[in-house]
Amino acid sequence: MNKITLGLPPHCHKVSCDGRMIKIKDSGNNKWAFPLSGTENAVVEEVNDETGLLTIHGKDQILATLEMPIRFCEVGRGWLLDKLPKKKRVKLK
Repeated sequence: MNKITLGLPPHCHKVSCDGRMIKIKDSGNNKWAFPLSGTENAVVEEVNDETGLLTIHGKDQILATLEMPIRFCEVGRGWLLDKLPKKKRVKLK
């Protein structure tokens, strides 16, 4: 299982991926979990520099919103993009 902690205590987000699910737990014991199989169209937004928000959008809904210092948002965004399924590339003939 891949794990990462984003943020500084007491405001941390613990994120893990076991190859099937992404699970996120924040310092307030709020939890998000979503299957990787349903994230082919998921989008991880660019980090909002003013608010420090990192949002993961699914096909029809927001899967998770994380608020943390900007430097951790960038790390988290890269980590999540690495874990989400890669879109199939269409080769042009």
